[in-house]
Amino acid sequence: GPFENLKSLVREAQGNFVAHLDGDDFWQPGKLKAQLRFLLDHPECTACYTNAWVVNDDLSPLGVFNNELPSTFNLPFLLVQGNFLNHSSILYRAEHKDCVLNCPEFFIDYRVHIALAKRGTLGYLNAPYVTYRHASSQSMVKLSNQKVRVLYLQALIDAFDNQALDDVYDEVMQDFVARIVKDGASLGSLSFLVFWFKKLRQDLKRAKFKIFTLGLLRGLSRIVHAVLRKLSLILKLCSGIRVINER
Repeated sequence: GPFENLKSLVREAQGNFVAHLDGDDFWQPGKLKAQLRFLLDHPECTACYTNAWVVNDDLSPLGVFNNELPSTFNLPFLLVQGNFLNHSSILYRAEHKDCVLNCPEFFIDYRVHIALAKRGTLGYLNAPYVTYRHASSQSMVKLSNQKVRVLYLQALIDAFDNQALDDVYDEVMQDFVARIVKDGASLGSLSFLVFWFKKLRQDLKRAKFKIFTLGLLRGLSRIVHAVLRKLSLILKLCSGIRVINER
């Protein structure tokens, strides 16, 4: 399977640095050179990532993966911002290969990013050195969306084994609950929300009432914002059609 395949490749990798590249993505010229230079200049960084061009399966452009980001950041920043790193852009020091090899049987790339951030600072190049296919036919997010959510939560729970992160715990978990509420509304599935309510009650260790309440409110706010944005777009389109008809 894909998880053990990745681990076996990392075990066999030789040299001082390891890079990952998913089969449906590709690199731009100069990527590794720029990242190697960055890591040599920043010994405090365990890994370096880059921005990416985002394209459809047919390579038609959609945009860039991220807006401008800091050139270095720590674990709390990564947890609060969520999984904004592109897996096919990663380059890390080989001494940290166990951040991949020690992952459980099933995991997502966010777990690797978190493990590397526990060891030191992460570096980031805003130049798009990777081309990433959005929702390609091989995409795990597209094929196993619910499984990805479960693995995402497991990655967060593993990150908070470090008690020094208590100051961001509530913020991160409230955001996760808000995402679940919004996804449940988008799917129109009561069973989805019941499943996640039970799972979060079981898996979250502290501040459950506060997290559930504020996360629910944040999720509802996002739903209202999304609806208002769509209504605004519809009104603009209708206004445009009316003007054309009047002419």
